[in-house]
Amino acid sequence: MVNFIIKRDGKKEPFYRGTIKRGIIEAALKTDMSEKEAEVLAEKISEDIALSIKNANEVLAAELKARVVSALDAMAPDVARAWKKYQ
Repeated sequence: MVNFIIKRDGKKEPFYRGTIKRGIIEAALKTDMSEKEAEVLAEKISEDIALSIKNANEVLAAELKARVVSALDAMAPDVARAWKKYQ
């Protein structure tokens, strides 16, 4: 299970899946997606990402962001565009 995320500046911070979910929801709400749809999308993507990195103790923030963008591009391109602006 991922315990830490390594930021661009090298700083380690605790990993919280909820941070990914909040970012996706914020981006989704900037589109025409409803709050419920945004929550479902955020849950699905954050769960998929958490499962894909479950064996790592730490993950680079850039890798995590790339995974989120890739998933959003596949599932909700308009949200992906909003996420990129958010970042």
